[in-house]
Amino acid sequence: MKIKIYLLNGKMTGMTSDYLVTQEVRRMGAETAPLLATSVVFMIIFVVSTSFKAKREENRFIECFIGCLVPLFAMSTAIGLMAATGYKFQSIIVAALFLVLSVGVDDIFILMRAWHRTNKIFNKNNNFDINGIAKRMALCLEDAGPSITISSLTNVISFAIGAFSDTPAVRTFCIFSALAITICWLYQLVFLSSIICFNENRELINKRGRSKEEENNNENNNNYFFSGQSNNFYSNAASLTIKIHNDVIKFWAWAVTQWVTRILLALFMCCYFFLCWFGIRKLQSNISIDKMALPNSYLHDFQMQFEMALRNMQPISVFVLHPGDMRDLQQLSS
Repeated sequence: MKIKIYLLNGKMTGMTSDYLVTQEVRRMGAETAPLLATSVVFMIIFVVSTSFKAKREENRFIECFIGCLVPLFAMSTAIGLMAATGYKFQSIIVAALFLVLSVGVDDIFILMRAWHRTNKIFNKNNNFDINGIAKRMALCLEDAGPSITISSLTNVISFAIGAFSDTPAVRTFCIFSALAITICWLYQLVFLSSIICFNENRELINKRGRSKEEENNNENNNNYFFSGQSNNFYSNAASLTIKIHNDVIKFWAWAVTQWVTRILLALFMCCYFFLCWFGIRKLQSNISIDKMALPNSYLHDFQMQFEMALRNMQPISVFVLHPGDMRDLQQLSS
């Protein structure tokens, strides 16, 4: 009985198979997938909250919310295309979902920043019509399009090189990442820009529906979220935020022109490159199954015990290429 309990506790025995390893890898993907939903929720909260403006008409909540969904649309399309072409879904693709999510969010800020910049030009010209929205989007894409394209292209090229890897899992990961980033880039330039124009056109129609008198009387109340004392508090907070922003920009512009800053940055870069060089020299490639398993997986202990047992049972062969003459007493004595 004691021997049976000892064996059941896994002190001496262990087992594995391709099926058990596959189950562990699938469990890793199943337990990691809920983190994607949490990341999407926090990402939407962050992007939408950072789109607040002092003036209500400058807020772009709908565009930012839909922009956060664009990477999800791109990932769904990429998974469908890969499944249609015969590629099987692997657990390592779950890690690529977080990558595509981060790349897609960057494009939202670039595109919305370019759209807000064109707002100043068209406010001066009072060009509030359908043609003006189209021209404004053309200027927006002229400004943001190259940045979005170059950043996406560099990522796609990097993963396209990794698609030639001999490891099937790495090859699938790189192909999916390159395809998803390409589709996300296309959706950002076509779908998200269309949503921006559609929402701007909707606001234009609402603005025309209001009478000129109501617009003049309620100008202060409509431009801000709150009215009365809350409006004054919000406007004061907005003014303070703008002042802090301008002070930080002025200080940074002054600091980067000083020789002390340049010397400190040069020393920092030297230390950074030295640490990179030192880390690369110590880097070792060790792709094993236990590194893909969860922390509570049995594969960690089993792999360690298996390698220890394998080393103890490994036969050692000694080959003597130039044996001496065992009959020669002089050679034996030496």
